[in-house]
Amino acid sequence: TKMKNKEKGQSFVELLLVVIFLMIFVLGIAEFGSLLNQYLNLIDGARESARVLSDFNPDDYSGDGGNTFQEDAVLKAVDIMKPLVLDQSLGDDIIISYFSIGMDDDDNYVYTRYPSGDPDGYSYMDNQDSMFTNSEIQDLVDGTKPERGILLIEIYYNYPHLLKAPVFSAIVPDPIPVYTHVFMPLARFHP
Repeated sequence: TKMKNKEKGQSFVELLLVVIFLMIFVLGIAEFGSLLNQYLNLIDGARESARVLSDFNPDDYSGDGGNTFQEDAVLKAVDIMKPLVLDQSLGDDIIISYFSIGMDDDDNYVYTRYPSGDPDGYSYMDNQDSMFTNSEIQDLVDGTKPERGILLIEIYYNYPHLLKAPVFSAIVPDPIPVYTHVFMPLARFHP
């Protein structure tokens, strides 16, 4: 009988170890699923606001209620991203920039970032700077194309852990920084 009791104890310890790892695995799947859902909301917000506003000329734009082009782009992105809410205290932000690509008198391409006077674009919450410098934008754009405009929307979001499990907090930072961006041609904006 002593041998059978030892086997029962051993089986219980093995079951306990398997259940612990299984619980950690299930918690990880739930946390990652929530993070992925928030990330998809960010992408949808950036893409849809860029898609809607790509038909307008930012210089001639007059939005509802007298909003600027950048303000309406932010409002559209925030509306699409619901139920996700940006938190200024965590460093969340939306950056809106648009660029004119044209030719100067010597047939050289000229790249100008708008809004004028702001090298990093329009910042909704003044927490972040654009990930793209003007020289990086120039490198991304093929110089053989005709004169045109490009819209850039960048969203910074800090995802707070949903489950607050200490197992993950020790390994993964809380909040998790998430970033997405979208480039879209501006059909009616010409230098």
